[in-house]
Amino acid sequence: MMLSKIYLNVILALSFICSGLANAESFLCVSEAGAGVSINSNGSITSETYNVSSAKYILSNSEGNWQLKKLGVDSINIMACEKQYMCRCQEYLCGGFVRTNTGFFTYYLDQSTETQQTSTVVSGRCSKI
Repeated sequence: MMLSKIYLNVILALSFICSGLANAESFLCVSEAGAGVSINSNGSITSETYNVSSAKYILSNSEGNWQLKKLGVDSINIMACEKQYMCRCQEYLCGGFVRTNTGFFTYYLDQSTETQQTSTVVSGRCSKI
């Protein structure tokens, strides 16, 4: 009798956890190519390609709010999303994330320091998880 109550509680707990996961829609987005352009304080403009193969992002819907996070980084959201296909920085126009309905994504970011302004673009594929 005691053992059956334990099994019942475990089954109920697993059902509750799994139902929450089933309602949450998420995508794993894996970077495949990246490039950037920098404008330096001396006026020179340079470009380069980046190895972005280790950059992965999670785009998820939690309780009706879409958010973008970098996989493996336990921090606040990178960006809040207006919908499942578009995210952007809220404070100022610093970048954005766009996912197509065919599974491709583009993530762009503008960063500035006193000596350099850099624009970065990363593209890859998203898969529903």
